[in-house]
Amino acid sequence: MTMTGLEADTATAYRRFATNEARGNSPIYEAICQRIADDDAVLSLIATLPAPKGQPNLVLGAARYLDAPSDDASSFAAWLHEHWDEVRAVALSRATQTNEVGRCATLLPFIADAARAAGDGPISLVEVGCSAGLALYPDLYAYEYVAESEAGEDPAAVALTTRVSTHTASARTHPLVGRGLPGGANPHAMTRCSSRERRRVRSGLTGLTGSTGRC
Repeated sequence: MTMTGLEADTATAYRRFATNEARGNSPIYEAICQRIADDDAVLSLIATLPAPKGQPNLVLGAARYLDAPSDDASSFAAWLHEHWDEVRAVALSRATQTNEVGRCATLLPFIADAARAAGDGPISLVEVGCSAGLALYPDLYAYEYVAESEAGEDPAAVALTTRVSTHTASARTHPLVGRGLPGGANPHAMTRCSSRERRRVRSGLTGLTGSTGRC
């Protein structure tokens, strides 16, 4: 199955992104992607990009980085057409990465098993391709499983829910009593003190305000 956003047909890619990714998370991104999918002029511009660079989340993020309007889908599409050369330049110079904290719900049982095997002492985590490194702090989130729930003593701002459909990974976990220094290896590392990079991250988040599990 083709990953959503990388379909050969640009209109299909944006319709699927609207339905599979934005719906339930971002009404404005859903409306924008549906609008783009129906706009032959904008589609023809996006189709000039290499396939990975035409992904909806990258094009939308590049546009928002350049202060595209996000209050109306038609205004966004008109702005995109008018400022395409600028958006294209940003999209070609950037890449997307999926910093999905929801994967922690799957990883936690295995991390807990590793902690038990190590004698319940502190463990160190390394995330490859981490970018924002959101999966480096699994003990800062609360978890709710269908069969059982695991939550820390302190309430977490982000709660992750997952369905247990296999016995391979037990939902019964052990609290992480300590952690070594987490680290990540990323080919597109960010500089935390760079205002330009902080702006880029914010532009990628804009429109996804209804989502608590991804950014």
